Amino acid sequence: MAENKRPKTLRLVDRVLARLSRVTSSGNFIPEIDGLRFFAIAAVVLFHIAEHVRFHGPVHYADAPRSNIYRLCSAGFVGVELFFAISGFILFLPFAAHFLRGGKQPRLRQYYFRRVTRIEPPYLIHLGIAFVIALVINDRDPLQLAPHLMASMFYLHNLIYGMSSTLNMVAWSLEIEVQFYLLAPLLAGLYRIRHSLQRRLAWLALTMSAMAWRPCLSSPLHCSLLAYLPYFLVGFLLADLFVTTWNRPPTATWKQDLMATGAWLLLIPATELDAWRQWILPPLILIAYVGALRGRYWRQIVSNRWLVVTGGMCYTIYLYHVFIIGLVGRVASGVMVTQLYWANFLLFLIPSTIAVLGVCAVLYLLFEKPFMYRDWPQTWRAAMVSRLAHRGVKA
Repeated sequence: MAENKRPKTLRLVDRVLARLSRVTSSGNFIPEIDGLRFFAIAAVVLFHIAEHVRFHGPVHYADAPRSNIYRLCSAGFVGVELFFAISGFILFLPFAAHFLRGGKQPRLRQYYFRRVTRIEPPYLIHLGIAFVIALVINDRDPLQLAPHLMASMFYLHNLIYGMSSTLNMVAWSLEIEVQFYLLAPLLAGLYRIRHSLQRRLAWLALTMSAMAWRPCLSSPLHCSLLAYLPYFLVGFLLADLFVTTWNRPPTATWKQDLMATGAWLLLIPATELDAWRQWILPPLILIAYVGALRGRYWRQIVSNRWLVVTGGMCYTIYLYHVFIIGLVGRVASGVMVTQLYWANFLLFLIPSTIAVLGVCAVLYLLFEKPFMYRDWPQTWRAAMVSRLAHRGVKA
């Protein structure tokens, strides 16, 4: 009865958000994680909008780096590292729960099967769409694109060509994610060390080693898991703390919120310190995420329903946002009529953001959410068998 008393607009918003909400097959939903995903994908989208205005708008800005807006948005590249830390937490969490708290043992066969059935179908659909866009809109040669398509299908483009996929420039990070999926069960063996201090010292030694070897990596290893392992290991420690230390509700204190706020603010200038980036960003991300998961006010922020729902669509947004920004740029280039970078950025920001959210919401419902259900292969197979039987064909 109380639901019927709510305004129709609010009831409609609730239905839309419920429709767009992510499916969690494990039953262990942590809304703060999807809220953090929102911050990561927002940073990436803003970065590419800023780059589009600078390099592909009607005015080319040689002095754009001096713009405060451009400097702020160019720090959005850190969104990729934010995603890596989240992936580390999510994938390490069941192993930490098993080894450190006696939880259910993760089955490697189920682990890898779930990764394939959840991630691969939307990715392959996206590659098909990207291939068509390259042929029809960008007038590319299909014979030249075919090897890049095959390399991207098997997540090997970085290693074979030493650069991001020509079909979708953001796909490089997905290849690194897949490399991590393969290695994560082995790294999770550190949780077998029962003594918490010894385990965390081993984590620290591995993380510091990974930070130290990154400057020594050359192509194609500079775009591999070896170069970004410290960010995934941030997730390792977060999962450790989540299982062993954070088994009680957080205390109502402002200290973690204050530290997290400082870490978030320092992420922006830290991205410009190329020589020290690999040493500074992982601990800053760790502090920021601790505040988001345990701080009083930051937990409220990252648990906001709008942020959680949008963050739950981050995979689709990540796959398609560059294409949508480019298409909007073709249409809206006439809107950017000033010589001021910040003005053109703001003029382009509104239509591109609306387009990214609107189009990706539809693509998410079509090409990602159906594959979030753990039993979708069995459901699809049963439906196919039923359809064939109806036509008199034996499966």
